[in-house]
Amino acid sequence: PPPDEAVPLDEPPLRPTDVDLPVEAGGDFLSGRRVLGFNGECTLAVCEPTGSADWFYRNGKADELVFVHHGAGVLQTPLGDLDFGPGDT
Repeated sequence: PPPDEAVPLDEPPLRPTDVDLPVEAGGDFLSGRRVLGFNGECTLAVCEPTGSADWFYRNGKADELVFVHHGAGVLQTPLGDLDFGPGDT
């Protein structure tokens, strides 16, 4: 149907759900990731790193979005350093 027409739903729409999952702290931002779920297009992971990485990381295979809930740090890039903290993406 054209986008301006309403389409009835057979089921109620999805609702946001607050899920409190325990995250095992450890590792750095990469090795500390714990995958919660994935499919062919997306992987959802959480991380509570306890250490920093002393090496350069570049993901050449996929896009990444990181949301910082708490903590702070510095992202070192070829274009300069970027400070980050809670609420940053």
